[in-house]
Amino acid sequence: MTNFLIFQLYGPMASWGGMAMGEMRPSWDFPTPSALLGLVAGALGLLRHEEERLAGLHQSLATASLVRRAGDRLSDYHTAQSSTQSKKFSPPHRRAEVGLPRHELNTILSQREYYPDQYSQIALTLKSPGEFSLEEIAQALARPRLTPYLGRKAHPLALPASPKLLQAATATEAFAQAGYEIPPFFAQTKQALYWQGGLESGAQPRQTYRLPTLPFRRDKWLFLPEELYYAPINGEK
Repeated sequence: MTNFLIFQLYGPMASWGGMAMGEMRPSWDFPTPSALLGLVAGALGLLRHEEERLAGLHQSLATASLVRRAGDRLSDYHTAQSSTQSKKFSPPHRRAEVGLPRHELNTILSQREYYPDQYSQIALTLKSPGEFSLEEIAQALARPRLTPYLGRKAHPLALPASPKLLQAATATEAFAQAGYEIPPFFAQTKQALYWQGGLESGAQPRQTYRLPTLPFRRDKWLFLPEELYYAPINGEK
């Protein structure tokens, strides 16, 4: 039997940073391991510059995402201002950057993807002992130190994470044991399970992805590739 921490993620909007190229800002349709690491780290109160602690957290955890409702992908036209001196100028906060004279500001145009009404259940287990136990992570998710959000700060959770600690042979069994009451429109016939190596999913992988979700230089938004496994649930073709 394995110790699992199960929690739920739901919000009106979610965006799980895909491969950004130029003006396009796509999103995966499931919570990626790096997104889950960021959410858990924020709940624990870890900051982006604490790279060693973040790396230790990532190395100790294995994740699985059971997407009960993916939602239909949306795209919007997005504008943002930035400094023309961005490579030399490091503003202490956003207000200082956009408060520059108008001729020192640029306008960045982009198309950004989102998934509305997405509902997922997440499983965490320890691959190796780390700084934080599953019990400490569960407490942090119940009372987060930093506000958790679904990929972007504009996408807060609309339901409590409701973390649950339990024992099961596989993540699939742990999800079944968690027993969350799910409104009927959340659940879809076609569901999907994504998991990392080091976690016993209880499902046979249909595909293996190699995605850049392993944090390398968080201050520069650099990620290394790692393997992620996918299996359809409930007869998805």
